[in-house]
Amino acid sequence: MKNNFLSHLLCLSLFTTASLVSCSPESENGSMEDPRSENNHQHRAGSAAPFNDRNHFDLAGQIHNELLSIYYEQSPLPGTTEAIAERVEAVAGHNNAFILLKPFAYSPVTGSGLDAMLDPSYGVSQAIGASRLTPVAKESLLGFVSTLLEYVEKNERFEVIYEFAVNYEASVSVNPLLNEHDKEVILTTASIARHSAHFRKKKPKKNTDPDWDWLTANIIGGTEGANYGTAEAITYALAGGIAENRQ
Repeated sequence: MKNNFLSHLLCLSLFTTASLVSCSPESENGSMEDPRSENNHQHRAGSAAPFNDRNHFDLAGQIHNELLSIYYEQSPLPGTTEAIAERVEAVAGHNNAFILLKPFAYSPVTGSGLDAMLDPSYGVSQAIGASRLTPVAKESLLGFVSTLLEYVEKNERFEVIYEFAVNYEASVSVNPLLNEHDKEVILTTASIARHSAHFRKKKPKKNTDPDWDWLTANIIGGTEGANYGTAEAITYALAGGIAENRQ
């Protein structure tokens, strides 16, 4: 199952990235122990960290933020969508955790793809509507994104955003009306959005940093990329947010 693969990959990434991830031990029958157990799940909202061990696709948000930090370490920053796409792919291509996640049939982000995502007439509702999600999944994801953007716009504390996001993700994981593809796309998109919101909250704006209002383009990219896979969700979201806020 893809969920099990990503769960094992999440643990393996401890040896290849600096991400601090808590991996729950398995029971004797091979299933994961109850993540709600106090011994097996660390509630991270109090420490203002963005992780959610109960989301099997949380590695997407972790890698996204790591690549985002690396992207802005080098200057000068590219200005065209084509150059941004190339740099995002280059940064991702040197990240061990991303390489482990990247499938053989990978669809890279392109300048023309970024231009389409950044078209003023193309918003979150259009991106979700054009996705391969079922109707109930589209409605669910759009409701989540709308509320998340409202919280960010109101400058809510990250603890508030975190609690809202992880509670939503928990409901998605057990929703019988959603198929496995629905859950993968929604949970991947939610992970990237949650980690991005945390990055936006903790990172002070500098002359070389983006205007931290990237989240809408970030979500559009993540949703579009997640239709292909988790790796694409990361790079599409990353490139979308960066391109939207280029200096």
